[in-house]
Amino acid sequence: MFFSISLKWYTGSVERYFTIESATHALAIVRPILTDLVVKVQRLESLSKDEQAEQSEETQKLCKEIEYHVHELETVGVVLKDAKLGLVDFPCMHENRLVYLCWMLGEAEVSFWHEVKQGFTQRKRIDARFKVAVV
Repeated sequence: MFFSISLKWYTGSVERYFTIESATHALAIVRPILTDLVVKVQRLESLSKDEQAEQSEETQKLCKEIEYHVHELETVGVVLKDAKLGLVDFPCMHENRLVYLCWMLGEAEVSFWHEVKQGFTQRKRIDARFKVAVV
């Protein structure tokens, strides 16, 4: 049996809004969860279809652990964008509209943002003008 898991998620609902400061503080929780998630996703992907079938117990365990970590991130209120890259978005109100504060594993702090319909490649650096308009 071959196990498959989607590596990009978007729930479409926002239950929490972050400021730049609260997103930065949340990194203490998000960073270790995301680090573990990326390792498990890489391990799962390293198994061929045949190996997944042969090691179905390990594969099932990895899938359950990945799902658990995704749930942990959702509980914190972040949106997992890419489990391979370790990319998450923090919903944020800016000038009375929803935008995302964007952070990727390996970055020291939350320093970028983008519009909801944009993504990682269109992200912009958080500047003083942006900071003033965060609600």
